[in-house]
Amino acid sequence: MLDSKPTVMCFSGLDPTGGAGIQADIETLFSLGCHAVPIVTALTAQNTQNALSINSTSAALIVQQARAVLEDMPVHCFKIGLVGAMETVDAIHSILKDYEYIPVVLDPVVAAGGGYQFSDTEALSAIRSLLIPLTTVLTPNTDEIKQLAPTADSLDACANELIKAGCQHVLLTGTHAQTESVENRLYTSHQEVTLHDWPRLPDSYHGSGCTLAAAIAGYLAHKLTLRDAIQIAVTGTSSNPSMKRSLSGIYGITDDALLSPDTVLPAVEAALLGGIKLLQYRCKSLALPDKTEQARLLLALCERFSVPLIINDDMQLCANIGANGVHLGQRDGDCATARKLLGAEAIIGVTCHDSLEKAENASDAGADYIALGRFFPSQTKPDASPAALETLSLAREKIDVPIVAIGGINPENGSSLIAAGADMLAVINGLFGAAENDCHGGSGQDFNKQILARARKLNALFSDSGPDSE
Repeated sequence: MLDSKPTVMCFSGLDPTGGAGIQADIETLFSLGCHAVPIVTALTAQNTQNALSINSTSAALIVQQARAVLEDMPVHCFKIGLVGAMETVDAIHSILKDYEYIPVVLDPVVAAGGGYQFSDTEALSAIRSLLIPLTTVLTPNTDEIKQLAPTADSLDACANELIKAGCQHVLLTGTHAQTESVENRLYTSHQEVTLHDWPRLPDSYHGSGCTLAAAIAGYLAHKLTLRDAIQIAVTGTSSNPSMKRSLSGIYGITDDALLSPDTVLPAVEAALLGGIKLLQYRCKSLALPDKTEQARLLLALCERFSVPLIINDDMQLCANIGANGVHLGQRDGDCATARKLLGAEAIIGVTCHDSLEKAENASDAGADYIALGRFFPSQTKPDASPAALETLSLAREKIDVPIVAIGGINPENGSSLIAAGADMLAVINGLFGAAENDCHGGSGQDFNKQILARARKLNALFSDSGPDSE
């Protein structure tokens, strides 16, 4: 929905089942608002269980196709999948060397799930020596990483060996490991290993690795930091049934006084690309049919980014469109009624103003988060009573559920609220408000870029390493 789509060049094999390879890349990238440029590296005969044969594309044709595109349009990320022959590796290497400023996501598809070996010994050696040193993030499973680092004596040692070979980051996926839960481990030189885990689903899923790598490439093409790209991609492909576990970060709230019906979707997309972790749909002016349609469109957009959509005040609208939860004011109903209507997995938030008692009561009643504020002068609700930082600190000591701080929040004052115990910062005008020299706001590509920049700056408050950190 932003005015121009970032482009990802995909070097991948053709899977006749349509579940993996170049088809998975194209579908994933399209769903993320990217344009996929497909370079087919091999034709395969396979089903969802195993492969039967592979016929690699001419290396000269791969180079000719890639250069024809690269000389004609900007490419924002490379995604590499199946490379079954040494000549294919050489061809891709020659491209990457000429475009070293473009990030590279390498999903080393060296074997099919049933055991058929796509890459021979020469190809594996070429991947290690030619592609790994140019890779931004490598996404092997536990079987693939052992083939890429055969002399290492543990999975940690395998990852560290590949980092030493020049790979910037290794995301070791746990789908093939014999463990109760799926655990992905992100390795980066001189940094602690970052874990992403969730309950293991009962079946296996053909093409899940291709989808994950393509999603990471798409988010990198959208200029997210690497860690944000991985976090959002992992969340979106894990099929985790509960979204409650990630109630931390920036909580964006729409306001129809700031965003017109024509601008709300691109504005929200910009905020999602900037890394907001929760979105609340607040609309006071539209008739119910139009409001319902707009909420459905926002839900579909949020689902692309695996960000929960919360409906302000209206639990029935939440139920009607299948949104992820509802935010209740003090006069909008109670948690028990909302829970009965929306179910156990719904996210229910409650406004508690500056009252520790109301916060404790809401928590005891089953709220999934409580909201305190306003902490700073608010343009959205200028007459709202102020809240004390002490209330936030006391609530943090006494309440186990996530705490949302709201009211006049911006990058300059938000860190004080996080230090006092806020898990999320709810932002309205500081995210979607007009610039000082724009009396209308919410219009045009420049405004969407401004929202993207604001979201990233706000999101950086939750990172010790600042807004440009990976």
